[in-house]
Amino acid sequence: MPRMDKDAYMARRMAGRPSEELMAPGGRKAIAKLGEELAARGGDLIRQSFGEDAGFIERFIATLKQGALDRDRTCVNTVARIYKLTDQENKLTVEFIHSLGVESEDQLRRMVEAVKAAEGADVLDGVERAAAYLEAALTIHPEHRQAVVLRLGGVVPIPGSERV
Repeated sequence: MPRMDKDAYMARRMAGRPSEELMAPGGRKAIAKLGEELAARGGDLIRQSFGEDAGFIERFIATLKQGALDRDRTCVNTVARIYKLTDQENKLTVEFIHSLGVESEDQLRRMVEAVKAAEGADVLDGVERAAAYLEAALTIHPEHRQAVVLRLGGVVPIPGSERV
């Protein structure tokens, strides 16, 4: 096996894709440059070709979206740029906010304010609040006591008793 083939195989192997070809260094830039040159020289022909083949556009978009979901940096950047060029950035923002588990902008604002308030708070005050919360929560949900005790690595007393 020639040296280059072995290196390419090892690169694919380390990337978790032993049967796929990987893009050569600088290959993405070369393809992007070629696309720009083709668009400059034959823009009308390309527009006509793309316009006639809606299936290609759908597959292309699906490929970009899947690449972005797989965290391919080029695809993520391309999708983000397309959103920006089509004035759809607000959709990305909304999706990001929802991915944080927030239902509304007001709820996000309250979360940010709570974090900011906590940043300036005294550490001992935060510990006291956390302890009070745990005490109340474990009284309501005693089934979680064992997990909390294990997590803290010690003994957490049940209110009104001396040991767990």
